[in-house]
Amino acid sequence: SDEIIKTCLDNMTILRDQIMDESKMIVGETIRSSQETMVITDVVNSCKLITQKQMEMKGLKLITHIDIFLEKSIIITDKRWILSMIHNYLSNAMKYAKSKIIINVSSQMNTLHIEVHDDGLGVSDKDKSKLFIDYVQTHNGRQGGTGLGLASVKKKCDILGGTCGVLNSSILNGALFWFKIPYRLVELILTNDEIRNPEVTNSQNTGDATDLQMITGADNEEDTILLVDDTELIR
Repeated sequence: SDEIIKTCLDNMTILRDQIMDESKMIVGETIRSSQETMVITDVVNSCKLITQKQMEMKGLKLITHIDIFLEKSIIITDKRWILSMIHNYLSNAMKYAKSKIIINVSSQMNTLHIEVHDDGLGVSDKDKSKLFIDYVQTHNGRQGGTGLGLASVKKKCDILGGTCGVLNSSILNGALFWFKIPYRLVELILTNDEIRNPEVTNSQNTGDATDLQMITGADNEEDTILLVDDTELIR
């Protein structure tokens, strides 16, 4: 089917990009980001499709939660790297999870916050500071592969002006890998019901909306309000 073909192509693209980026890191070359529009829900769904078969084979359940503000937003950041970083965290979690993995996506002050929880053994305090260093593995092999996977996540976070780390998951009692990346808001589409009921969105909408312009229309058949970022970048 078209979905299977797309999943295979996405997987090949991720693997190709990771190999190219890690090869450059090994020889000390600079890796460069690219900025483009994206919807984070699409990226998370791609990661779910790419890892679905592996999840099923391991008997793992994947749960995702995305803040409604981000579900309704088109943002600008490095889509390719965000996809690769989430996939990297998911691949790591699948190695150690016993039954469940959670992806949590939230936004605060125009910063994208991604969390991947697993119900595995977790990471000891002495190992947490080592995981994002090139070629370093913990005593339980948490890094895996070439030892560059998590190091590449940190490198990309640094280039994008973000941060990353690992904590103990209070939700699943395993590991919690996270990263935070700044983004630019392009569009926010809300239904009139959501506008009339601010409790639905206000708790989620913590981005900077000071330069957003509201556009409405009486003949709007879909009963929506479109908020557009008034910047030269998207004109």
